[in-house]
Amino acid sequence: MVDHWRDVASSGIVIEDKSSSFALNHLDLVDVPLAALHSPRILLSVVVSPKMKIWPGRWIAEEQWPSPNVSTKKFGLSHNGILQEVKDSTVGERNEKTVLIPSSFACGSAGGCMIPGNEPADLAQNQACDDGLSRCWHGDVVDTIDILGSPSVQLEISSDKPVATLCARLVDVFPDGKATLISIGILNLTHRNGHSADEISALKAGEHYNIQLDLDVAGYTVHAGHQLRLALSQSYWPNSIWPPPSTPVLQLHFVSPPVFTLPLRKRGVDINNNDELFNDLGQPVVNPHALSVKEIRTPSLQRYTTHDTQTQSHKTTREMDKGEFQRLDNNTIFGASLIEVYDVVEGEPLSAKVFTETNTRVARKETGTGQTAELFDTFVNTKSVLSADESHFHSECEVKAWCENEMVFENQWKKAIPRFNM
Repeated sequence: MVDHWRDVASSGIVIEDKSSSFALNHLDLVDVPLAALHSPRILLSVVVSPKMKIWPGRWIAEEQWPSPNVSTKKFGLSHNGILQEVKDSTVGERNEKTVLIPSSFACGSAGGCMIPGNEPADLAQNQACDDGLSRCWHGDVVDTIDILGSPSVQLEISSDKPVATLCARLVDVFPDGKATLISIGILNLTHRNGHSADEISALKAGEHYNIQLDLDVAGYTVHAGHQLRLALSQSYWPNSIWPPPSTPVLQLHFVSPPVFTLPLRKRGVDINNNDELFNDLGQPVVNPHALSVKEIRTPSLQRYTTHDTQTQSHKTTREMDKGEFQRLDNNTIFGASLIEVYDVVEGEPLSAKVFTETNTRVARKETGTGQTAELFDTFVNTKSVLSADESHFHSECEVKAWCENEMVFENQWKKAIPRFNM
């Protein structure tokens, strides 16, 4: 898998043939026989709406990667919010002006889950609310373009605090104003030189740093009449960014012109003819060995965010009930549920807290045909809380287990983990 899981909540997926069967089945997009995937890489280009059962798009084929069919286009970021194409012989805007990168813990509520399933609640929603809490740049209305690869942005930044984070999102703005996430990139700026221990270093107040932020690999078609939007923010809660110990003043400078680089795939008759080979990939593969089960409790999923205007707090709750099912061959029962609660108070980064609770049941209440297996009923409950102070993350965990309504195991533990420039 070339892509990151987070991209499932945004745009297309680039697949290598070794993982194609797993990816296609897991993402519930389309099941394709592995033998049909003759090209080393296949990309599904889609325009996503979370409630759609089928995402429109098409398969494309590339003989090699990097592909000669993909070239980059560069855009300069102006201080007044314009995303303008620049030629190789020119540079973007160069001046002494600065703009602030906003930080609101409400930004990220439309980002979906880090590892989403295929349910609407887990996928990225309309980005308009997150865009309103970000510093944005807008390009001209486009003709149809195909994005294929990893976008990136080069910026000159400064911070008044030793730890700062930056989130960049590429957004497709529809003519009616709806905004769809194409790709996202996140960087802890203390990792600007790399991610090994000897490369990580705190920021110095007032010092300027030239950084490159790579966004996730994307395969996405932007249709004619749409507009590209680049959004920068410090926060992306609760999807990806844990707030730094204190909120910095993060500034974007224009002494070194900021540049956004977009990988675009050619569109033409020859390329389209090659893609045509993948229009018909046959019928979906059905697993003939799937277990027969009886549903006892129906699965469900809810994800919702509340903003308390009195306390200025933001709370995101995800309730996933995997249901309960009974295997018909041996009558084993399995059920599971999960609750996640993400809490933070605006302007108070040390208030961030995550609560997680899981419940799992495995039981056999009656023997199956020809079975003499032992009957049993087990249940496990876990609870954990993650919080942080200025120097450490703090984890508090609890696990309890029951067998036939009798508690047979219980344990609690706490752990402090140094933040190390986080």
